[in-house]
Amino acid sequence: MNSHQFFQVTISLLVLVPTHAQTQAMAPPIDRTKLERPFPVVTAEFSDIEKFYSSVRAKIEGAGFRVQREDSRNGVIEASKPDPGSTGGEDRIVVWIERDLQQPLSKVQVYVLFGHYEQVLTGTGKNLLRVAGYALPEAFIEQRIGDLRRSLLAMSKPAEKER
Repeated sequence: MNSHQFFQVTISLLVLVPTHAQTQAMAPPIDRTKLERPFPVVTAEFSDIEKFYSSVRAKIEGAGFRVQREDSRNGVIEASKPDPGSTGGEDRIVVWIERDLQQPLSKVQVYVLFGHYEQVLTGTGKNLLRVAGYALPEAFIEQRIGDLRRSLLAMSKPAEKER
């Protein structure tokens, strides 16, 4: 190797190596929402937990959701309904009931999580994927599950009125 070739290789290494070492992979999308436990939609009194659970299930179905999976022992219901505004999209909810630690025999809290899914063309074809929660305006969520939230909130009446 002559001195001219040595000089070219040396310059190339000095220029290319640091540039390559300083490159960074593209960062994944960042979700800036705070990671926290959701607030209950309602804290309600009950006299019969099975009847209360059945009432919650009926309200979910009354809002147009079809129960996909449920665990009555743990008070969890997963349901979905087609999105009328898209082709193949759907809305999904997870509703769960937790007993109040102070009054476990007479009070429960009801929680609701909402997700909107849309058909997205990916490398493997069309797939149903969840739209990031922070990308959904509150007005959109209200339109989709507002009536359900209000019907669950109405359950906050004392147990005597539950019947």
